[in-house]
Order: sequence, then C-alpha cells, then structure tokens
Amino acid sequence: IGPVMVFGLVASMFHMNDVTHTLNVIRNVATSWLSREIVFGVGFAGLGFVFAFMQWFKIASFRLRQGVAALAALFGVALIVSMSMIYASLPTVPAWYTWVVPFQFFATAIVLGSAGVTMALVLMTLVRQRPAKDAPVEVPVRNTTDPAAGKTWKETLGFTPNKREINAAPTAEEWRWTVSIIRLCAALAALAAVGVLISYVAHLQNLAMHPEPAAAISAAA
Repeated sequence: IGPVMVFGLVASMFHMNDVTHTLNVIRNVATSWLSREIVFGVGFAGLGFVFAFMQWFKIASFRLRQGVAALAALFGVALIVSMSMIYASLPTVPAWYTWVVPFQFFATAIVLGSAGVTMALVLMTLVRQRPAKDAPVEVPVRNTTDPAAGKTWKETLGFTPNKREINAAPTAEEWRWTVSIIRLCAALAALAAVGVLISYVAHLQNLAMHPEPAAAISAAA
C-alpha cells in the first residue's frame, strides 16, 4: 500500500498546475474534505511507514508497535471518509449526494483489503514452504565480547535475523491462523460485494424517482 500511496500523493500534486502551491491544500482542513483527504492520506502513508520500520527492526515494545498500527488504521478510515465525502457532500450532483457513495467506498476498501491480505498470506506461505535446500544458511554465533564485532551491515541493521524468521517453516498455530484469516477475508469480501450490488439497485431506483433532471440523466446513463 505504501508505494501506491506515495505515487498517488505525488501525482495529485500536479492537479494544482503549480506544484509550489502544494502546502496551500491543507489550509482549509476545517471546511474542505479535499484538504482533509490530503492530511489523512499523508498521515496514513507516514504512519504506515513508521509501523513497518518499527516492526521489521523490532523497535520499541509490541504494545507500542500495535498502537502505531492502530493509529495508522484510524487515519486510513478517516481517509476513506474524506475521499467519499468529496463527492457525497455535493448537493448539486444528485448522483453523488447520497449515502450510497461512502457505503460503496468502504465496501470497495473491504473487498480490496481482503484480497490484499489474502494474497500476502498466500505469498508468505509459498515462501516459507520452499525446500530446505533453498532456506537461508544459519550464521554461527561469534565468540566475542563485542556484539557488533565482525558483523555485516545487514546483520547490524537486523536484516539477517528477520530474514531467517520470515523464511522459517510455519508452525501449526500459524497455519490455523492463516486459514482462519483467509476464510474471514473471503466472507467479508463476499458480503461487501453483495452489498455493493444491492446498493447499486437502490441507487438507480432512487435516481429514477428523483425530481431533478440531472438525476434522471444519471439513472439513464
């Protein structure tokens, strides 16, 4: 998600024609959903990076890392709200001025998020099920009083221990968690997809019965 978020934020800077005015987009946070989208988008991407960095190098306690993850998730929810309200707060566009828009934004996030989690778990399982001959070779512990003596830069930064942990064969408990999470993701994605289909029908019926000509045109389109 991180690289996609960064690419999207950089690309959005060119909407203003002059990228030197980038900071002006956050001046109306109190009244503008577009400004809130930028703030929560940057916050979500930044907190996600901080959590990933802390998790990889095992920085701080487990509870603190989970706290950062929870804060990033809250920013993510606020980002979806902000993006959907950019459209749903426009009374001049009947096709957007409805509860269906934020509902479908969240439903889409659930479908794509479930797919992303499932794909990540499947890929990780494939990596950890490689033949033993492909597994990383254990580095013998050095007999020295200086923990940093003779270590490579990868070992010093924590890459080697984390690589061993990631590539280790999954335990029975990890298998159970993986299967349970994939099943949950499949159920959530299916429910969200059905909800989107139902909301489309309700939305089109509402547009067809709406008195404004713009709504009728949207329904016919």
